[in-house]
Amino acid sequence: MFNRTNYFVILFLLLFSFNSKASTWTDWQEVDTVSFVPIIFTDINDVIGNGTFSSWYSEGKMDAGKTAYQYWIENYTDNGYLLISLIKMPPGFVIKGSGNDKKYISKEAEFILNVDRKNNPLKGISKKDIERYRDVYNNVVPYVFFDFDNSVCIIIKKGYYRGLSGYEEDARDVETLVAVYCKQNGNIDQTFAQRLINSIEIKK
Repeated sequence: MFNRTNYFVILFLLLFSFNSKASTWTDWQEVDTVSFVPIIFTDINDVIGNGTFSSWYSEGKMDAGKTAYQYWIENYTDNGYLLISLIKMPPGFVIKGSGNDKKYISKEAEFILNVDRKNNPLKGISKKDIERYRDVYNNVVPYVFFDFDNSVCIIIKKGYYRGLSGYEEDARDVETLVAVYCKQNGNIDQTFAQRLINSIEIKK
């Protein structure tokens, strides 16, 4: 089972995983998920079970006085656990490596699951392992099924490019939402994957 006591170590590492230009970051603050975190959860309890969301937030100062934002969200239920990392860069900045779904998903799995590369369950994924689903907002969402720590899991990546004129299609991302859900018993199938993807969306 995921070690909850290590999440601050994970958060610290995540800060430096996506852009080296951020020079200073605020301390992590626990925040209210509903009123503060820019994510819409739709019928999430019907998908993963009843659990309480806990969320943290930090700001990173970028070049030219711009600000980046990072959110970390956890939800533990009797069925399993959901972990989410949301990164929001200011317009004009992109998240390094976000254009390569295979590499980005593998890298984020290391941080979210708090494992090194040797023990990363997704270190050897290939393009054929990546499934894709077009969500209710017509965004193509890559996801991968995998096993971890005696659980069946899924990782999804929602990426967005936001230019000066609004959200656009682009190979790179200005915002990424990466979520891992691990189920203690039973299987995770395509139907579950689609329901999970549609239940988590970035507020625009």
